[in-house]
Amino acid sequence: MVKVSIIVPVYNAEKFLEKCIDTVFTQTLKDIEVICINDGSTDNSLCILNVYKKNHSNMVVITQENEGSGSARNVGIRISKGEYLMFLDPDDYLAGDDVVETLYNSACVMGVKVCGGSVIKNRYGKLSEEFSGRQRKSRVEASIMTCFSQYQYPYAHQRYIIKRSLLIENEIFYPLYRRGQDLPFMTSVLQAAGPFYLIDKDIYVYRKRHKEEIMTEKKTNDMISALYDVMNTAVSNKLEQLFVSMKYDLNNAAKEYWYKLMQKNDDWDQTIRVNSLIREGNKKFGYDVDENCLMNRKIYLGYINELKNEWEEVKKIFGQYEKTAIYGAGLKGRQIYRYLMSRNYCPDCFVVTNIRENEYTIDEIPVIPVDAVDDFQKYCFVIGVLDQTAQENIKMNLEKKGCNNNIIIFNTDICTLLED
Repeated sequence: MVKVSIIVPVYNAEKFLEKCIDTVFTQTLKDIEVICINDGSTDNSLCILNVYKKNHSNMVVITQENEGSGSARNVGIRISKGEYLMFLDPDDYLAGDDVVETLYNSACVMGVKVCGGSVIKNRYGKLSEEFSGRQRKSRVEASIMTCFSQYQYPYAHQRYIIKRSLLIENEIFYPLYRRGQDLPFMTSVLQAAGPFYLIDKDIYVYRKRHKEEIMTEKKTNDMISALYDVMNTAVSNKLEQLFVSMKYDLNNAAKEYWYKLMQKNDDWDQTIRVNSLIREGNKKFGYDVDENCLMNRKIYLGYINELKNEWEEVKKIFGQYEKTAIYGAGLKGRQIYRYLMSRNYCPDCFVVTNIRENEYTIDEIPVIPVDAVDDFQKYCFVIGVLDQTAQENIKMNLEKKGCNNNIIIFNTDICTLLED
């Protein structure tokens, strides 16, 4: 009998795929099957999978046209033979050799249909157990039996094993969204599961910000639809914590993509639909009726004008200094770099606190440690990091080196909303 089927959707993952699959085949639980769905990869992913398949009789490789990870996982669900299912992304990996066995044994002993554990972040090769805010629920501090009305956190679906019969009997599959499909899926799973068990053990290693995702119009709309689906569940079932989380995501994670899309097609139907649900939830849970509603067209156009004025002020500051440096070489720093280049402003360098191995240039622009800056008064520093605390720390350190008016903290929306 197959105890656990591990389902891996694969799309252009050649850089990390071997690490991912290796952690599956070193598991102490041997009664497993590995189902890899090659979702139209154009790199060497399929060749890598076929090499593993030759050496492992319990591995299945299926190839389909590129339909998205949700569709690929659904294929795996339908053909799987395991009592429980687990989902693994091809650029991530399992945290230890015994995680699947521990989850399976715990699920059997506790008699639950869903059992999960903790997530670890891998950011540029550095492992971290630190999560802030509501994301702290990605860590399990003590093993506990709970239910969704208490937990209300549908994130990190890969850290669970789920009884296959629960999915089949309740017809739970991933919605065919290109972005965010795991949230409505896991919301449905945890609602249908009844009591589920969380164990104090590291299960899943998530590579954070190792690649930049291009948000197409389809992905943007799908992400909003996924968040809307979960918010609708929260409002219908009086799940206040979940409702607040979805409001947060809609106003933070989603807005920069959504509003740029609105700028392109002038279609506000999606905005009206979501605002209607936010108002309904706010009224039900006792919040101000318009709290966290998304911008309407009038406010949005006013905001665009504010950003344009802010950009004009930024240009004036640039003109006062001999050189321009972007402090930060991650996703935010590169986003700012592309935006400046589109405006015919080429920075002289990227500045970082610590040089990562082999990263000395980005598009032939040098990446230098802050200690190598020759004269801080010559530079205008644009802080290009996502974390607000990191922004403040960088600003304080630059001020200690004599900087003041030559420090700019970009409003992210400048980069995503202003176009020529």
